Amino acid sequence: MYVIYKRISVDQRDLKHNNDKNITSEKSHAHNLTIVSQSNEAFPTPNDNSSFSEYDINVIRKPNNIEQFSLIRACTKGELSIVNGLIERGADIHITDEYGLTPISWACNIGNIDVVNLLIDKGCDIHKPDNDGRTPLMEACPNPVLLRGADINTTNKYGDTALSLAWNNGYIDIVNLLIDKGCDIDKPDNDGRTPLMKACVEGHLPIVARLIERGADINITDNYGNTPLSLACDNGYIDIVNLLIDKGCDIDKPDNAGRTPLMKACGQGHLPIVARLIERGADINITNKDGDTSLSLSCINGNIDIVNLLIDNGCDINKPNNNGMTPLMNACFEGHLPIVARLIERGADINTTDKYGNTPLSLSCNNGYIDIVNLLIDKGCDIDKPDNDGMTPLMNACNQGHLPIVARLIEKGADINITDKDGDTPLSLSCIYGNIDIVNLLIDKGCDINKPNNDGMTPLMKACHQGHLPIVVRLIEKGADINTTDKNGDTPLSLSCKYGYIDILNLLIDKGCDIDKPDNDGMTPLMKACLNGHLPIVARLIEKGADINITNKDGDTSLSLACYHGYIDIVNLLIDKGCDINKPNNDGMTPLMNACHQGRLPIVARLIDRGANMNTSNKDGNTPLSWSCIFGNIDIANLLIDSDYHQVWKHAIVMVMYLW
Repeated sequence: MYVIYKRISVDQRDLKHNNDKNITSEKSHAHNLTIVSQSNEAFPTPNDNSSFSEYDINVIRKPNNIEQFSLIRACTKGELSIVNGLIERGADIHITDEYGLTPISWACNIGNIDVVNLLIDKGCDIHKPDNDGRTPLMEACPNPVLLRGADINTTNKYGDTALSLAWNNGYIDIVNLLIDKGCDIDKPDNDGRTPLMKACVEGHLPIVARLIERGADINITDNYGNTPLSLACDNGYIDIVNLLIDKGCDIDKPDNAGRTPLMKACGQGHLPIVARLIERGADINITNKDGDTSLSLSCINGNIDIVNLLIDNGCDINKPNNNGMTPLMNACFEGHLPIVARLIERGADINTTDKYGNTPLSLSCNNGYIDIVNLLIDKGCDIDKPDNDGMTPLMNACNQGHLPIVARLIEKGADINITDKDGDTPLSLSCIYGNIDIVNLLIDKGCDINKPNNDGMTPLMKACHQGHLPIVVRLIEKGADINTTDKNGDTPLSLSCKYGYIDILNLLIDKGCDIDKPDNDGMTPLMKACLNGHLPIVARLIEKGADINITNKDGDTSLSLACYHGYIDIVNLLIDKGCDINKPNNDGMTPLMNACHQGRLPIVARLIDRGANMNTSNKDGNTPLSWSCIFGNIDIANLLIDSDYHQVWKHAIVMVMYLW
């Protein structure tokens, strides 16, 4: 909206007595001003003084009002007479909007040379940048408006010059004008990119040609090592590539990561550019910093036409990268069957390994590409070759749950009882990851269902550890040992209790497992359930006759463990079932002491309520009260004192000391 003054005489006194609300209303009284949108009403000429007053100018220049920007608005529309009138009446020609743009910036942006010249004649600052550092000259780039005396090499906060901005939209006329005025054609931005490089990125061939003609450096690099050629190759501009090559650019110059223009073209799948670069002698076997060749990158990205072109031009098809991955392995990893077939046809090694011991087959099995697996098997690859961890292709397929591949490998004779470095078999791995179909297949094919790994863990124990009930059912059905132990003494039942799998626990109990079998530390299944707070499992074990007073190697009972870890519901259940509430462990710590030691107030209250001995001491002489004092638990201390606690004198002194 513009501030337009009615061409009538104005009573200055009335204006001064009117408030801002009246002055700035959308349509005020006739003797005031009117704000109209895009009005065609003529602005008063500089000689027409009858319709302006000093107050009117103050309104124009008043801060924080829309009128403040009347001059800018007029400049955005190219309204020369309005701009002139506002300036004559004292409007600020250096006013800025929220983006830091001045009236001349806007005039340059829309390309109104008359308004630009007027503002310059009135003495505006032609170098004043906006919030991003863009000068009026930079705003003029979309239009052939060159400011008189403007610095053509100044930069914005990104390091862009007027020339850099001109190429961005392909303004060849502006580029020519700036070049003719002597601008720096190789001045880089903050990323080290020159106008030529930016034109190559955007594909502006005429600008590229003009810049080269005027001497732009065709081998210059940005902060990342990119050249104009590599940028053109990366973005697929064949005409620019041809021009740069014809002008003698370095065809194999790598970037900071060692990627050549050919590699970039291969990585993006630009076949015509790849063909042109090879025709002009680009090195097809050069490697980047990762050791990848142009062929490797093409195999990763899956462009069969480029792969064929590189092979036909004699590239090394077995060259590994720094990790030992060959082009064939890359193609297998990504699942590009046509490329795999082509590489094998041309003699690629199908049994080669990377630095981790992976083969093309193991990579295909791991990622689930059955067609590639079939092809490799048909070509005679080693079906049981393990990696550095002893993992075979079959194990990889079992790990990832690829049933069709597992079936195919077994059909072709893969060893189903082979073990990796941890002693795990394909069945063990399938039990860990819970694939019942693969488990059934392996069992049906006669695998050893009780074979333990290096830690003594059987497939059944792995399934119990992970909570895979259907697999547990199947293994027990086929005769798996339910009382076997690992090297820590854990059984399938103790693992189920530890991790809280009630359904598996019920199944194992129903099948007659040993309910009180301790591990190497004397921990029974009940203790493990109490230690981890699994109330339903504790209840079920007690219901089935688990010993509630048995102790582990430290002398702790199930109650001691529940008290120490704060499981009040389990404590209540054990007490209700008649456990010994005063039984000390090897250090003389009773359940009450454990609860006081850990600050478990509800449990302390429950134990006292059920008659726990409050005056007992451990082998170091500490009592429930002293533990409460040591750890600063005033609520428990008060509870013990209020419960007719009687302590010997030396412990009373200790209590006072700690409370003090």
